Amino acid sequence: MHLLKALSGVGVELQRHLSLSAKVRGPIRIGVVWLLLLLVVLGLQWWAGSFTAEFSGYPDEASHYISGLLVRDYVAGHFPAPPMRFAQDFYLHYPYLAIGHWPPLFYLIEGLWMLLFSPSRISIVLLSVLITAAFVVSAYEVLRRHFGHLPALTSALLLAFVPLVQKYAGMVLMDTLLAVLSFWAVLYFGRFLDTGSVRDSIKFGALACLAILTKGNGLDLALVPPIAVLLTRRFYLLRRSSFWLPAVMVSLVCLPWHLLTMHLMLPTFMDSAGLDFTKRTLSFYSLLLLKSVGPAILALMIVGFFARIVRPFAERLVEARWAAAAAFVLSICIFHCTVPAGIEARYFIAALPPLFMFFVAGADYLARRLAIAAVKPGWRLEFLILLAALVFAWTSFAIPKKASYGLREAVKYLMSRPEFKDSLSLVSSETASGEGIFISEVAMGGRRNEHAILRANKVLADDDWNLQQYKPRYPNARVLMGCLEQIPIRFIVLDMSAAPRHLEHHRQLLAIVRDRYDRWKLVGTFGGDAAAGRGPIEVYRSVEYDKQPMPRGGLPTNITTNVGGTLQHWPFFVKMDCQPDPASARETK
Repeated sequence: MHLLKALSGVGVELQRHLSLSAKVRGPIRIGVVWLLLLLVVLGLQWWAGSFTAEFSGYPDEASHYISGLLVRDYVAGHFPAPPMRFAQDFYLHYPYLAIGHWPPLFYLIEGLWMLLFSPSRISIVLLSVLITAAFVVSAYEVLRRHFGHLPALTSALLLAFVPLVQKYAGMVLMDTLLAVLSFWAVLYFGRFLDTGSVRDSIKFGALACLAILTKGNGLDLALVPPIAVLLTRRFYLLRRSSFWLPAVMVSLVCLPWHLLTMHLMLPTFMDSAGLDFTKRTLSFYSLLLLKSVGPAILALMIVGFFARIVRPFAERLVEARWAAAAAFVLSICIFHCTVPAGIEARYFIAALPPLFMFFVAGADYLARRLAIAAVKPGWRLEFLILLAALVFAWTSFAIPKKASYGLREAVKYLMSRPEFKDSLSLVSSETASGEGIFISEVAMGGRRNEHAILRANKVLADDDWNLQQYKPRYPNARVLMGCLEQIPIRFIVLDMSAAPRHLEHHRQLLAIVRDRYDRWKLVGTFGGDAAAGRGPIEVYRSVEYDKQPMPRGGLPTNITTNVGGTLQHWPFFVKMDCQPDPASARETK
């Protein structure tokens, strides 16, 4: 009797330890998968050159970096002034901010990261890599619960290797963070469809708020609930207050910001809504998906959508999580095919995790129905995923390389010159990225506010956000030269990279430094790759103002701004207020 009691006690204790071991194994497994996928993303970005390249992948990169740096400096300086006044002063030195045009969440995360670690290039690219790893791990976690560890891990690795994911993993952009937040919001809404609980509704609403405060594209989540309810036919949820709670949360938390900044966003729309825009958008994203994942993965995605949505819908048996995933893909398509904010490949990143859910679902559907003699039934799913991976490797896989223009080398040279301190510089480029890259490199390379930069695209020309209404402010190079002689500009930096169109003010500057070699001395030429249409970067130093520093405490009085201290005066701009010689003004080029 005593022996039986002892054995029973040992059995209970052993069962408790085994249960504890299972609880421990879960976090360990997740940690190992996290590390593996993080190392894969890290290796791909190292191979692509993201840790050494300039912020050249997309014109917005530099503005996002500068905006995060603004937050970092504001907190590191212990909030030295009211936010708008601090932003104004920061912009006058580094005129490439994006806060206001985009919501603040990404910049808050970025600024905190810089504060904890470093504002260096490696640090900020590591943040992008970490966000991309979270993006891939999120897909793994969902797939593991449905199909097991190996199919989920293989598919997550495939997602990491998709060139579209790679391309933006090394950029300072907010689209991947938006994709992570949106995906988890959708998953919680899928859970809400099953439970109808207030808790799941609040989780969906909270993540939706975070997504929308990351980027306005997150508003596509508004379409997820009605589409998902339609697919599942759970219309009774519409009568519950918990269904409408996320809409109330978004209205209170997000709409004030977007209404306040709407006058900044709407002018940036590049197209007009209509049937023509929808046709072009559908064609673009369909071709993008095919190129990104290849024909085999795309075919399995279609099969998976049929197996998990189309066929169950006819039988009124669509599972909640799959309905939410399908609703999210459809929401992205509807939103970006009707809202004329532009046609951009990065907008499609958020659709990839749910699409990869359907990819594995398609492989699973076929694995249960196809008789593959050479493959055991338990391994047919893995076989089909591997087969699709081989087709992907043959047709679509590539590592997008990130380029540099030579602006980083130009900034290193300037930083090494003592006369660059307390100086005013003018940078000009006909590309969409050149001026921003230069400003970000200067801001990254030394102590802030020791020098100020003027953007030629802003002070020498008038234009809209999309560069559709361009007009030079000065009629010819002689008039511009007369104006420059009144401004204590010490350095002119010219990006000579090829661009789709010529900008008159850039040509005027080029004529001035070529003709007035007695006034402007070429002190350095950097970068340049004629085959790729890049560079060189030419740096000129003023001979006349070589020993005249910029006035301390701010820009010269003949540099005027619209700074007014409120969002009504945002975005800021800077102009040169000079009086050209009347005789020169009458001349033509």
